[in-house]
Amino acid sequence: MQNEEMFKLFREAGKTVLIMNHYELEEMFPKYTLDQWREFLQTPKVQEYIRAEFAIIQESEMRKVISSASENDTSVGKAQLINAMLNATDKIGGKREGNIIVYSYVLPNEEQAKAPNTEVIKRDPFKESK
Repeated sequence: MQNEEMFKLFREAGKTVLIMNHYELEEMFPKYTLDQWREFLQTPKVQEYIRAEFAIIQESEMRKVISSASENDTSVGKAQLINAMLNATDKIGGKREGNIIVYSYVLPNEEQAKAPNTEVIKRDPFKESK
């Protein structure tokens, strides 16, 4: 019951609380103790809510930046910002596409070794070659 009341307060406070820690939440909502806010922030439901809200906000902000970039805007800073935001999106949960390369020290079996797309490397590709 207490967590539900805290969650309601948290949601109604808007996006500013998404970046607050338990100390700041205690100052804003002194009805609950520091330990209660710490425990609240660690619950899976709250963590998922914060992640989901950030994903929506980030996507929206990225669209704003991209839409504000005109064809005549050659700003390196804006291009770097867009690239950084796209990379951050990938790390948060964006889907990656393309080939997946798996490096392994395990020798392939006979069928795998004869497959046309198998490349057997007999040296350690992770060590620098001199």
